[in-house]
Amino acid sequence: MMKLHWLKAALGCLASALVATKAYADEERYVGIGIDTGTPAVSARASAVHVEEGLPYLDTRLPLEERINDILGRLTMEEKAHLLHATGNLSLGNIPRIRLENFRMADSGNGPRAETQPGVTYFPVTIGMAATFDRDLARDVGRAMGAETRAVFDESDQGGVCRMLLGPGLNMARSPLAARNFEYAGEDPVLSGEIIAAIIEGLQSRRVAACPKHWCFNDHEWCRSGLGVRCGERAAREIYLRPFEIALKKAGPWSMMNTGVKLDGIHVSWNTNLNDIALKEWGWDGAIITDWGVWYDEVKALNGGTTIETCCGEDAERDRREVELVRRGIVDRNRFEDAVRRALRLYFRVGAFDGRDEADRKNAAECAALFRSEAHKSLAYRAAAESIVLAKNDGFLPLDRSRKYKVCVAGPNADQYHSMVDGSDLFSRGGSGAIKAAREITPLEGFCEVFGRDNVVFAPGMRFENQDRKDAVSVPGMVARPILEAAKECDMVVFCGGLDHSLDREGGDSPKNGEIGDRRDYWLKSIPGMCQEDLIRCVAEVNPNLVVAITCGTPVSVEEWHEKARAIFFTWYAGEFGGRVLAEMVMGLLNPSGRLPFTFGQTLHDWPCHRMGLETFPGLGAMQKWSWTRDWPTVTYADGIWVGYRGFDHFRTKVRYPFGFGLSYTRFKYECAPQEKDGEWRVTVKNTGAMRGRDVVQCYVSKPAAPGLEMPEKELVDFSSIELDPGESGTLAFRLGDEAFRHWDEESHQWRVGAGRYKILLGPSSDNLPVEYTRVVR
Repeated sequence: MMKLHWLKAALGCLASALVATKAYADEERYVGIGIDTGTPAVSARASAVHVEEGLPYLDTRLPLEERINDILGRLTMEEKAHLLHATGNLSLGNIPRIRLENFRMADSGNGPRAETQPGVTYFPVTIGMAATFDRDLARDVGRAMGAETRAVFDESDQGGVCRMLLGPGLNMARSPLAARNFEYAGEDPVLSGEIIAAIIEGLQSRRVAACPKHWCFNDHEWCRSGLGVRCGERAAREIYLRPFEIALKKAGPWSMMNTGVKLDGIHVSWNTNLNDIALKEWGWDGAIITDWGVWYDEVKALNGGTTIETCCGEDAERDRREVELVRRGIVDRNRFEDAVRRALRLYFRVGAFDGRDEADRKNAAECAALFRSEAHKSLAYRAAAESIVLAKNDGFLPLDRSRKYKVCVAGPNADQYHSMVDGSDLFSRGGSGAIKAAREITPLEGFCEVFGRDNVVFAPGMRFENQDRKDAVSVPGMVARPILEAAKECDMVVFCGGLDHSLDREGGDSPKNGEIGDRRDYWLKSIPGMCQEDLIRCVAEVNPNLVVAITCGTPVSVEEWHEKARAIFFTWYAGEFGGRVLAEMVMGLLNPSGRLPFTFGQTLHDWPCHRMGLETFPGLGAMQKWSWTRDWPTVTYADGIWVGYRGFDHFRTKVRYPFGFGLSYTRFKYECAPQEKDGEWRVTVKNTGAMRGRDVVQCYVSKPAAPGLEMPEKELVDFSSIELDPGESGTLAFRLGDEAFRHWDEESHQWRVGAGRYKILLGPSSDNLPVEYTRVVR
């Protein structure tokens, strides 16, 4: 299977190259420009002697733009063209004449994948990081991921050191069926933008380029390499572009990956109107790189604002051809030179010219010392602890630690790995979001560590993999018992269910085992050959002390068994220590504090994008196999700005769990606090329970509507958290600028703050906002 997927990827890149080659032969705009393709090409890397030492662009003390200005005058045109293309499947650079090294890019959203290496520290996936609502933690995790990315390959490795991580993801979770929601940061653009900005800051503090993706509208897997998109201007600005705007302006990522979709009929790689929003309107100075195989046409891509083509190799003939296209005016010279400057910024920023520099070597040594360090492991543990959400608890938890319990650990995720730690191929572990972990503690192993192996009974009942296996994978020698028999014998059952990466994964355009790229339904029972709902109900009949822990990267239905469970956790893909953290939370050694980064509806059609017909989510109707044609399907974003909780509020749809919701083992009380500065709203939080806990306080704004202008009931504008001992109080301040009160005006094509009365709402979740302030704009 792994070989087939790599073959498919290679064929996709070859097809892209063939399309571009055919364009030169067939299209009239290339006729008569005097390109002599019969003349032997000279490699850009061998076109001149090596540069002298001591040149200004090699001086790391000079400002970045001075270094770029100096080197631009020393490059041949062919070398400039060379800079705009990858040198292999996952590499860039490689012009020894100017001391530009060949360096690696690494895939994955939560660390470098590095299949050929022993394994890296496994942090929670991006949606788990979003569930923490903790910018500082996200920044620390990003910094650790940067260190591991820089250290995972050394200078002696044939592919070069790794200086760029292809993530994190920034697309909106518009539908619970979207297969890559686990790589993104939820349904709200502010939460997503802020968490991803923090990760980017951390990554780049280790001189590793972040590459947030996918610019833009990549919230489907089905047909993603050519899906047409129609989206209103306001929805685009307020929902889909907004997280990119936040991340690009706050964190300044050195690169950004685009997508293959066609906005208003134009591929994103070619779409000047879209790309110039980032490049010109926002003043972002980074490089737009293509997703794999979506360059399509070099003239249109370069003229459209794209900087670097990936998934290609060094090609002196191509470089020479592009130079001629520039000279003839077919490729706009200003666009070409701007792309070269942006590519050089990326290469300078990551240190690809500075491999002999003392500062770069010091950074490399520090990163190597931190690789798989206890500090990184502790951070992965803390991230898992803050990410897991307790969604239901009837008082059964936390357990009485003075007692001993016999626990039945059951369900398909009890003994399931979600990383490549067991040697699985990347597409069975999420595709581009897969990671080769050095270690992963499953729930079964975690409960054995916390409760003692003699007090744990393993009874999966069903498995995602190794269905006929009779013993555990993660705990050698532990034999599986029949689930109902084991449940009767135990004091409690922890059913570990949900999804795995056969469903939460990069699926792309091609069906896998008859499935389309995204999930087919909201129910767990829609998983072929498995009906977790029935099994959960049967277990509850024989042992009512049932705790359900759902692994997922997206909302799933709990409706058929919600009343049967005494407690429900959502664990996402919690990383290296997820299984142990879950066991410690059940025991009461840890206090849950995660918050839901999605709304959980009761049925699929509660989401506006699914109640409006197949045009708003066309992949759901594509159950039969389909073939490649020139006429790609189109998705219409008819749900407009009504994404996530905005839509549930607007249509007055009852939810199972609201956005931002999460329970704790303690209680918190909220009160208004005196304002000390204009534009600042304060809230005092008191821990009125008996256990130390972290509380997440969310700040929403309710904007006044106007004739012909509908407004969401409320919108998240900021968030913070505070950790308090029993009886302790603390005050949080939210300082809001005009961005918190504005909306996009489609008539003037700009942001506006309208006149009227605005409400500032503060509390622990989107449906529980006890503190209210008012701001009047005249």
